[in-house]
Amino acid sequence: MLAAWLTVLIFTFLINHFNPFGLQQVYAFVKGEPLSDPKFNTPGLYRYLRHPIYLGFIVASWATPQMTSGHLLFAALTTGYIFVGIFFEERDMLRFHGDAYWQYRQTVSMIVPLPSDATRIEEAHKRHALQECSDRCLFLASSI
Repeated sequence: MLAAWLTVLIFTFLINHFNPFGLQQVYAFVKGEPLSDPKFNTPGLYRYLRHPIYLGFIVASWATPQMTSGHLLFAALTTGYIFVGIFFEERDMLRFHGDAYWQYRQTVSMIVPLPSDATRIEEAHKRHALQECSDRCLFLASSI
């Protein structure tokens, strides 16, 4: 069970530990700085698994030396809650990152780590970066 909690902690640092907990947003607000958009990246196990933090939570909620009816209910409800959260998170990721996330979703497993095609993921990252660059250029040109 400790391994599951360590997985959760380690993978929050891979993507930006302070953003998922709202700390980065509060810090930017207090300093009066604009909050930059998070970049889409796939470090470490994210190349093989879209939601390693959620996997850690699922394993931690099911790992118990003695499964009581109360713990079974807790684990089942937690797992259901996580899958509902994944649905909404992936919808937002598609809206925000577009084709790069769609390509990532097509090639990388959601919860069970499976081999993936890293080349297709990198190509999607490059296309997304080019799209962001062209969007910025269009914005700058329109504001002149």
